[in-house]
Amino acid sequence: MKKSYPLFLQLYYLVLLFLVSVTLFSTSCKKEQEVTLPVITAISPDSAYIGDTVIVSGKFFESYAEDNFALFNGKAARLIDGNESQMRIIVPYGAESGPVVIDANHRISAEFPFKIRSRGTVITSISPTSSEEAPLGSGVVEIKGKNFRTNDFLEGKAYVNFTNSERNTVFYATDTLLMIGVPQAARTGPVSLVQEGLTFTGPVFTVKEPSLASISPAEATEGMTIALQGDALFSINGFSINGQAINNYSVLSNTEAQLTLPAGLGTGDFPIVMIFGDMPITSEMKITLKPLTNIISTIYYTDGNSTYRRSIDGSGNEYNALLPISTSNRCMTVDRSGGKIYYGGFNTMALTNLDGTDFKVLFQTDPTGAGIVTDLEAVNGKLYWTDSNNNQIKSANADGSGTIQILYGDSPSDQIMGVFGIAVVGSDIYWTDQNSQKIGKGSIDGSGTPSFMTVSGAAPLFPLDIDAIAVNGTIRIYIVDQVSNINWGEPDRILWGNVNGTSVSLGSLNTLAPGTGGISSTQFLTLDPVKQKVQWADNSGYSLMESNLDGGGIITKSIILTSYVNFFIVE
Repeated sequence: MKKSYPLFLQLYYLVLLFLVSVTLFSTSCKKEQEVTLPVITAISPDSAYIGDTVIVSGKFFESYAEDNFALFNGKAARLIDGNESQMRIIVPYGAESGPVVIDANHRISAEFPFKIRSRGTVITSISPTSSEEAPLGSGVVEIKGKNFRTNDFLEGKAYVNFTNSERNTVFYATDTLLMIGVPQAARTGPVSLVQEGLTFTGPVFTVKEPSLASISPAEATEGMTIALQGDALFSINGFSINGQAINNYSVLSNTEAQLTLPAGLGTGDFPIVMIFGDMPITSEMKITLKPLTNIISTIYYTDGNSTYRRSIDGSGNEYNALLPISTSNRCMTVDRSGGKIYYGGFNTMALTNLDGTDFKVLFQTDPTGAGIVTDLEAVNGKLYWTDSNNNQIKSANADGSGTIQILYGDSPSDQIMGVFGIAVVGSDIYWTDQNSQKIGKGSIDGSGTPSFMTVSGAAPLFPLDIDAIAVNGTIRIYIVDQVSNINWGEPDRILWGNVNGTSVSLGSLNTLAPGTGGISSTQFLTLDPVKQKVQWADNSGYSLMESNLDGGGIITKSIILTSYVNFFIVE
């Protein structure tokens, strides 16, 4: 049976429930009203420069500094440290006078007024005022004024703008003086400073564009040096003719420059183009390029970084021209009939025309990337070379087709220990081995086991280059023996011996021109089968030497080399 209560008790419980509900609602509202907002009571100092440190005092900040954020007229500032009542803050770049507020873990304070002070930065002068006195890329400009922020400029937070070249850093700074190098890309226009997010504009820096007034001589050939007269030449950072960069040039003064003409420029009338910053300026002055004539001797040589063609005409004039190739090479060979030069280097085989144009990489000489070509020959459409890093003799088609064949050195039984030079004679290959101090012999197709030539008497101490020539039905082998590599201070020598038929004996080796002083420091030789001459590069005197095949008639050729020769070919 359902239990019932008297009416007065029911009314009592209803009133009690109403009072409890009102009490709970009142307590909840009171708790919401107790959320306190941070209060800023002071900022010291009450005004500051951008980048200065100020102290913000108040109450109800978060106890951990990282839970507080400061906004200077909407610009976020960096807090150094702080607690519930005080924080150290850096006035942010770009801030302007106006309200400061503190965000304490999403509790936002009321605004507090703050003034950003102006430093009154002023540029009073720049010196020099033009590129004639302060050339692009090398000149220095002094910027004078007041209220420069020294540390900001030295730390790269503030910088200098030239027209067409922004955000340039200074190398010297005080409150009243800045020193800066003139950037290569600068153009005529005002110099300005950017600090504290503000730009301060100064006087105009005038950039004078280079110009040419004369070329002497007006007609020239490759290898010749021409003189240029003009104005504002110090601002030039390069030249080109017929689309080819001129790497060998010097600017002697603001009005004088010299260019040495490389090979491969072609023939005809061409304007000289001056590179001004990143902009080419085509001069109205033209050079007439003519072909070489009456050339009686040509030598190609490399110093390992650059390759040159040096020619001599019937009147004794020399023309030393840099070939326009963009790779280093250790060795090369010239295929006159095919009109090509082949270059071997660090894992690369390449070719160009005889004037160095149309550079092309044929192939990588080793699939592992570890090949080093130290000597090279081109014979009947094939290339033969020594790989000194892998101690192998290799061959490939001269047009780059097909695959590379390892002729010798892929088997321990070949006993190749330190291969360097190579010579191809008929169906045979000869090579030098520095470590075993021997001369190897094998077939051009790689068949059979290689042999090592026997000698009577003294053997080579450190054999490098090797070449061969037919003399009265006999093959004569010539070897550069770099004695100085073994016995310091002793001169190098060239040895030679004869090979008869299939013999592997060189007999008793002969020394070419002993005691004449004509061979002192050399690495490479070449043989002239038409004139029956031996030629070698003397690195001690940078000269080209020549003798008869027996060492007689030794002379110094009129061709004078310009640097240490790593490899050379004489036509």
